Amino acid sequence: MGLLGKVGHLGLVAAVFGSVACAPTDDVADESVGQNSDALVIVCGGSYAMTDNAAASISRCTTITGGLTISGSAVSSLRSLRNLRSVSSLTISGTALTNLQGLNILSSPGSLSVRDNPSLVNLTGLGPVTSLNTLDVRNNAALEQLSGLETLTRVQDMYIMDNSAQTSLLGLSGLTYIESQFVLQRCPGVTSLSGLGPIAHVAKLNFIDTPLVSLSGLQLIGAGVEEVWIENTNVTTLTGLEGITSISGGPAELVIRKNNNLTNLRGLHNVSNVSTSFYIMENPALTQCAMPALTSVPRLCITSNRSLPTQLANDLVTQANANQSVNCVSGNL
Repeated sequence: MGLLGKVGHLGLVAAVFGSVACAPTDDVADESVGQNSDALVIVCGGSYAMTDNAAASISRCTTITGGLTISGSAVSSLRSLRNLRSVSSLTISGTALTNLQGLNILSSPGSLSVRDNPSLVNLTGLGPVTSLNTLDVRNNAALEQLSGLETLTRVQDMYIMDNSAQTSLLGLSGLTYIESQFVLQRCPGVTSLSGLGPIAHVAKLNFIDTPLVSLSGLQLIGAGVEEVWIENTNVTTLTGLEGITSISGGPAELVIRKNNNLTNLRGLHNVSNVSTSFYIMENPALTQCAMPALTSVPRLCITSNRSLPTQLANDLVTQANANQSVNCVSGNL
């Protein structure tokens, strides 16, 4: 079948050599067209769902202008998407995939969501994605690391959550800039930031319910930090946060809470200003709270740190010129 015959099979109104448009409900082209990507680009308009390995309606698409959702336990291979090079957003949910081999996306999708895939071990095969608006990787029970994301350098929001087998952040070595939020939460096997590239900027940093023993590896620059929340980790100090000089804009909160092994606030010694609230709470091993640069905090609460002398807590409140009417110092040694 010649080119015009193939176009007719797609039910298209017109075709230009190098670019073909198709609607979501159109039939697909013969395999030879999709394989010759230098000769023909097949642009499929709209959003699509893939629920089995065949993916008959999109297997010839090289570009999907909308989103692609890959879901269901019947999906165990992505080989049928070998022609796909560009998609506006990609969701992979509830599949039987062990990796992403078969994909080779050359143009970064706006967002990538990988959720609830019980057999997924890593993200290899995704393609050379360099930037994302949102990266959401959560509740993948067999996921050990994030290999496959090595080319990623920039993301707006990143959520790494509830991956029970994950042991590291390997795969994020190229990431240097997080425009807004980085959430690492409920990943019980992640004890360090090993594998994470030196992050020069992040606006909101949240490490929660994850047994990190160190924050080393971060190389944050002070400007633009809006929130730092460190809760229920195993860190002994906050070394790794030295680049932060102020916390302002957005929620402008600093929360250090329920870190059982934390003995001091070293790592925050360059912070001079927290423009909204600062909470130091329920850190049972905390004995020191020195922050020599701190001069301004509207609300400062230092409570239930049973090894911290109350006098040291009061001294920090005085030093920070905090508004006494909204401060709380209680439950300390």
